Amino acid sequence: MKYVKNYTCPAQLSNISQEICHEMLQYDRNVTEISISNSVSRKHLYTQMQKFDNNVQGMFQKDDEADKVLYYLPVTPEWLASFVLSLMFDCKGSYRGIQRSARSLLDLKLSHDFISAACSKAKKKAAELNSMYDLSSIIDAAFDELFHLGQPILGGIDLKSLYCTNLRKEGDRSGATWAANLNECKAAGLNPERVIADAGSGIAYGVSEVFKETKLERDLFHNIQDMYEMRRFFYNRMKSLTTAVETINKRIIKPGNKNTTQNQFSSM
Repeated sequence: MKYVKNYTCPAQLSNISQEICHEMLQYDRNVTEISISNSVSRKHLYTQMQKFDNNVQGMFQKDDEADKVLYYLPVTPEWLASFVLSLMFDCKGSYRGIQRSARSLLDLKLSHDFISAACSKAKKKAAELNSMYDLSSIIDAAFDELFHLGQPILGGIDLKSLYCTNLRKEGDRSGATWAANLNECKAAGLNPERVIADAGSGIAYGVSEVFKETKLERDLFHNIQDMYEMRRFFYNRMKSLTTAVETINKRIIKPGNKNTTQNQFSSM
């Protein structure tokens, strides 16, 4: 009697493992019969059955990592001040947004005064730190005026590092005000070789009074902006003339308007 040899090889898990596991769970078929019908070894069947059992158990097991405590955080007034500043500067949060975040995450009602006091304290500390910097290494500087709620903010930067040399809210942007701000920067060591600014008279006066040997140059932004305005004017003018010519041409082509078109051309 000759026995038929069955050559088996490991099968792909994604192709038959699910079907094999369902057959083995029925317990009415022999493992050998299942291996012969699917051309796989019994070892492979038991391996896939173990994987299938582990996956099923994993579906009903509770995820301990989700409830794991990473660390305990003591919420102090100092930590709340850092929380406020982080939301304001990192997330660009408003006062109402910071209050809502504190209520949602910490179940805490932060007052408007607390947020304002935290910002004022940080502003004072930042001013003290800024006064300690040496500005003597700045060669090229740029000054300009910003506006917040209708009031000017006088600012300046180092063109190489983009470090802000001064940023102060003032009541006006006159030459005397600019000179007072630039004198404070000069006391910190600022003495640039070149200053770039717009055509504002206040900046020009302040630079000429404080930095007498510094070269003052006008920025390219306003020149380019003026060119764009000129381009827009001539473009609109061209479109208006094109529309007028098309209207005249339509009247010329239209029959019965000979006298009208002649009067239009004679008036041009």
